[in-house]
Amino acid sequence: PSWSRCSGWINKQSREASLAREKMVKLVFYLLYCCAAIKSCGLSGILFNAMDQIEKFVKDSGLTISAYNVCFYDSNGTDEILDNILCGKKRANTGLFSLFEAQMQLLPRTGDYTVVLDSDMQPRCITRTTKVDVVPFEDVTADCAAAEGDGTLAAWKKAHHKAFAAACEEIGRSFDESMKCVCEYFDVVYRAVGQ
Repeated sequence: PSWSRCSGWINKQSREASLAREKMVKLVFYLLYCCAAIKSCGLSGILFNAMDQIEKFVKDSGLTISAYNVCFYDSNGTDEILDNILCGKKRANTGLFSLFEAQMQLLPRTGDYTVVLDSDMQPRCITRTTKVDVVPFEDVTADCAAAEGDGTLAAWKKAHHKAFAAACEEIGRSFDESMKCVCEYFDVVYRAVGQ
């Protein structure tokens, strides 16, 4: 659900070039996602207005951000998830490593910025990644489950086992608990006015 995600830098010039490439890759994924949204949901005009709104939102934040991810929680509870982020209940995301690979998404890195969109595709906040752990599903910690806002580790595993199994099926794989998970922790660093 996020276009995200993105190794070390050799020098400032290569870092800037890498950031430019990274931003372009993210933009292409975002545009593909918007095209799919327009086609499947009839969200006319989103492709032309969304990037301008996001760029303005980032500029208005006053943060110095040269590259960022865009995240839309594509589930029925998009705004509920976003509200949990804004109130501090949700401070982490977890995805399967194999899904990042299959969807050609960049892995999150500490220091990454992400613009989070609401169900109307409007930017509502910016988060900054504080830590990334890659661990097998069976080794995900209670701290990660709590940071995701799912309460207990048992509740997290039940919900994510079901979601990951369905996602794996879509890419022709079978889910098993030894599969690697990418656990990304974040802080909200900017909110839309009134949030």
